[in-house]
Amino acid sequence: MDIVQLKKQIKDRQLNNFYILAGEEIGVLNMYIKQMSKNIIRADEVGDIWRALTSRTLNDTSDVVFVVRDDKKFMAMEKVWTGLKNKIVNGTLVICITNIDKRSKFYKEFRDDVVVFEKMTDAQLLQYCRKHLKGVNDNVLKHLIYLCGNDFSRIENEIDKIVRLKAKQINEQLLEDLIIPPKDSTAFTFTDAVLRGEYDNAIYDLNCLLSNNESGVMLLGLLYSNFRNAILVVGNKPGES
Repeated sequence: MDIVQLKKQIKDRQLNNFYILAGEEIGVLNMYIKQMSKNIIRADEVGDIWRALTSRTLNDTSDVVFVVRDDKKFMAMEKVWTGLKNKIVNGTLVICITNIDKRSKFYKEFRDDVVVFEKMTDAQLLQYCRKHLKGVNDNVLKHLIYLCGNDFSRIENEIDKIVRLKAKQINEQLLEDLIIPPKDSTAFTFTDAVLRGEYDNAIYDLNCLLSNNESGVMLLGLLYSNFRNAILVVGNKPGES
């Protein structure tokens, strides 16, 4: 399946009950998911939502889109995903895969259900910027794309920021002042920022990590461990072990 077919199914409100959306262009991929339904449920593993997908005794969830990203456990369970589309009776299951192995049994089984999202070209990104920042010089828009590292999600966020600013003139200097260069975000910089009360940095790190497919459960577990250790340290008086 290609993006044109997917777009038509979304427009006609005639979704299949199963899709695999693959590729590193997460921003565009998520944009299509949002268009599929107003009722989206995300899960870490297919197993977490299996009953909701397959039980005939639950309330009607035909309009629900269930989204799971990079569930390697599920992709290795051939007995479970064989005949999968006949097992799904509630809603639509969307499996997002950052890098799909076209040699795998999983890909060969669901080849016709795979939609690949390639990185957007400079021309496509420029067209998107023109649409949302009308009247701005192309050279300025190209500089915006450059500052964002050609990352669609970041471009989308920065355009939203610029529109909200309602600046009288949008030029390269404004972009230089407004766009903060991306920093490396890890699970540890996230937890450190939370413990220090640096909530702006924590939110930035969290958004980066989630957009890069980090597990929310893992981040919560790490956050819990750090809080627990901090409490243990604070709870001990000098000289106590």
